Amino acid sequence: MISKPNPGLYVHVPFCRKKCNYCSFYSIELDGDKTGRFVEAVNRELSSHNVKHFDTLHVGGGTPSVLDSDKLKSLLSCCIDGGCREKTIEANPESLTDEKLKIFEDYGINRLSIGLQSTENAELKFLGRIHSYEDFKEAFFMSREFGFENINIDLICGFEGQTIEGWRENLYKTLEFNPEHISCYCLGIEKGTPYDKCVKDGKISVLSEDLAAGIFLETDKILTRAGYNHYEISNYARPGKESLHNLKYWRNLEYLGLGPSSWSCISGKRWWNVPTLEKYLGLVENDRSPLEGSESPENKVKFYETICLGLRLKEGIDPEELSGRFGIDFWKIYENTVEKLIAGKLLVKSERRICPTLKGMVLNNYVGSEFVLI
Repeated sequence: MISKPNPGLYVHVPFCRKKCNYCSFYSIELDGDKTGRFVEAVNRELSSHNVKHFDTLHVGGGTPSVLDSDKLKSLLSCCIDGGCREKTIEANPESLTDEKLKIFEDYGINRLSIGLQSTENAELKFLGRIHSYEDFKEAFFMSREFGFENINIDLICGFEGQTIEGWRENLYKTLEFNPEHISCYCLGIEKGTPYDKCVKDGKISVLSEDLAAGIFLETDKILTRAGYNHYEISNYARPGKESLHNLKYWRNLEYLGLGPSSWSCISGKRWWNVPTLEKYLGLVENDRSPLEGSESPENKVKFYETICLGLRLKEGIDPEELSGRFGIDFWKIYENTVEKLIAGKLLVKSERRICPTLKGMVLNNYVGSEFVLI
């Protein structure tokens, strides 16, 4: 019998120097008076759960690297589990220092995710970033000097004014750093963001679907030729350097989330925390749960969700494994759907697995919509 893996642990650090124009994740401007309370609250929240061992850790946000050195030490000391195979922290270039990198090293962080977003300073300004390309270069090489051998670079594509030629230049300049992992996220219009307001006011326009698809295909061509595995719609990795923590999400496995607005999925139950720091601190500091809501999805819902998530991955899904995991006959329900999508060159069969083609990744939303919830 295959042993069940330990859950992943996600910690949401809600502080930023400045919120980016496109970002919909919960964050607030850095408040030194609240960072200490936040770290203590995370420690107390973690202690309230029965889950004690994790095999991945992802500290995200927000911008975790804006915390001062003492707060970083306190946060990492309560979250680090010796059994963790992958320990990731997100950082922005302008807030990475020698001192903080030394702390990461001391606490066993073995993967950095640095938010570059663009190699062009004009594009960084448009996105609302407060660092320059030169800041990123300094932060990246400083991280290498500290011995970090697993670094992800975040890039954003698909915004107004961007061309395939301009995006290609972004990719070539990023490849010069030879990172282990590259995430290429297509800019979405997230409700309530400054970017969303500009679109509604007609100040900026959204890229056409054809141009967005062209950028996606060009990304795949350039990065796979450079030796990266296009293992998830937006993610590329050197062999063996895929994000273990994010794979838990895409494989619909278990994870525990700490901090305001975080989500958890343990033992078939999902729950989510209150969405603001003020509410979160008010509850935890008074020995109350920060939980805002919870649900226990029906087995057929989890089955369906696992299919849709799995088809974001190049590895696809194993119908027999899914049938055994959920006790539902995959082929009885979806044989015709799979045959239709294979005929449309959106899926392929590979040994025991069903995998998306490159076209299937481009049209992932359509592929998922064909697997109707039973």
